[in-house]
Amino acid sequence: MDSGDLERKRIQSRRYYEKNKDKIKIKNRNRYLKDRNKILKRNAEYNLCHKESIDEWQKYYYQQNKEIINEKHKQYYQKEKEIFLERLKKYKKTPKGKLVHYKSHRRYFLKNRDKINKWRRKYCNENREKIHKRCREYYKQHRDIMRLKYREYYHTTKGKEVCTRAINKRRRDLEFMPLNSPFENCEAHHLSQKFVLYIPKEIHKSIHHNIWTEKNIALINGLAIIWAIENNNFENY
Repeated sequence: MDSGDLERKRIQSRRYYEKNKDKIKIKNRNRYLKDRNKILKRNAEYNLCHKESIDEWQKYYYQQNKEIINEKHKQYYQKEKEIFLERLKKYKKTPKGKLVHYKSHRRYFLKNRDKINKWRRKYCNENREKIHKRCREYYKQHRDIMRLKYREYYHTTKGKEVCTRAINKRRRDLEFMPLNSPFENCEAHHLSQKFVLYIPKEIHKSIHHNIWTEKNIALINGLAIIWAIENNNFENY
């Protein structure tokens, strides 16, 4: 059979398919439903045996028809957007979906690290209050879980290093000028970033405070100064 005969046969087959398209589709669908497991098994075996050649052909076909394929995907996504998103949401919850999602994000991050970090810094600087508010709300709603996670993290090697670096950084920014001498069961309390007052541990632990955010600083300073005046404990004032 020469090339002319093959071309004529191909044209005849195409005409027959166009004429009987609906009938052929129904017939193929019924045959698939009847022998579904058998067909899927046969396809899986074939794909496993010819994996490399199939991958090469798919890459070649995509490169040759990239614009057409992407356009079809866009049209399908717009048409079936809700179904697609729901299906994707369910898939991401599966072990395989989580792994694929993580690997995909990891590859993108490694490829675009500088671009992502630049965008993150810009976004954080422009939305600092919004981010802090969202973090505080999330912490309030998940307080017990977050405390447990923090506790577990700070017991790891990396967590200990991060905690130590943070404490050392804050201490470097503080001066240490004591107003009295240390005594038994005392702790050093910063009245300001410069002046330090040794007060009983019980008083120091009675109110949670933060000199950087000035949270409860006025309260704890008031208790510390009252204790020092009552016990005449100022030496270097």
